[in-house]
Amino acid sequence: LMTPEPDDPLDNELAQEYYADKQAYETKCLTITRKHAFIKLEKRFQELELKFDPKREKESHPKQYLCSLSQTLMTDPVISSITGKTYERSVIIKFLMENDGKEPQSSTRIEIKQLISNKNLQELIKDYLKMNEGKKLWYEQLSIQVLN
Repeated sequence: LMTPEPDDPLDNELAQEYYADKQAYETKCLTITRKHAFIKLEKRFQELELKFDPKREKESHPKQYLCSLSQTLMTDPVISSITGKTYERSVIIKFLMENDGKEPQSSTRIEIKQLISNKNLQELIKDYLKMNEGKKLWYEQLSIQVLN
């Protein structure tokens, strides 16, 4: 904060406090700033955290890394030998078991052994996750700086 001016009608009361007890003035200013500024920052942090919410994976990860059925980030991608579509292994197996072994895109019967592991995509996703694992840290560090 700037030093309040005693001659300024808007700063007159603040200037009196400042010149009467500078230490108390600065403590009061810091308390008020932390209280009011932190509320706004905390709200902004919450808004930012929504971008990293696992429930909103569809919006926060590249489309090509998401399972066609569940729209969640894949960890064990497999390709349907019928349509060439890529799915998360556990999701497509569950789907096939619940839908009489019929592939979701073509409704053609497919056996689990006809699902082909997509190792290249799996490696790309692993690299993507490694590159983005510290994504939230920049504002977590900022919040620590603001509070101290």
